[in-house]
Amino acid sequence: MTILRGRKDPRTPAERKADEEMLARIEQNSALVVRPDELEAAAHRIRERNAERRREVARLGEELAELRRWFGLTQDEIARAIGTSKPNISALERGRAPGISVERFMAVIEAIRERAAPVPSGSPEHASGDMAFSPTSRLGSPEECVEVP
Repeated sequence: MTILRGRKDPRTPAERKADEEMLARIEQNSALVVRPDELEAAAHRIRERNAERRREVARLGEELAELRRWFGLTQDEIARAIGTSKPNISALERGRAPGISVERFMAVIEAIRERAAPVPSGSPEHASGDMAFSPTSRLGSPEECVEVP
């Protein structure tokens, strides 16, 4: 119901009729009816997007672990630097940290930058024969590992 307060209702007759019909549908609990197939399709899209996010978190965790190893740091050192526990860092690196925030991820990157000394090129840890894929093998700093769109 519109409160006019001495002014003419600015709605057109068609708008008033549409408002009245919607109010009646709301009162009958039929305004927001969703077909079962639409509901299932929406749930499917949400599940697919969540799975995609989990894959991304796992990928980031793997790259973070490689970056940490590249700079010769332990999970415990990273955990202490950002105020968390070693199991949390381990979970993050395995892609098992479902609630990882951008802030926590950036804190790990900052901790690596502040505490790291690059592993010398001739060291066994740096040998490319041990890794099939090493995206950070030619990087000199953590910032070079973070892609900015």
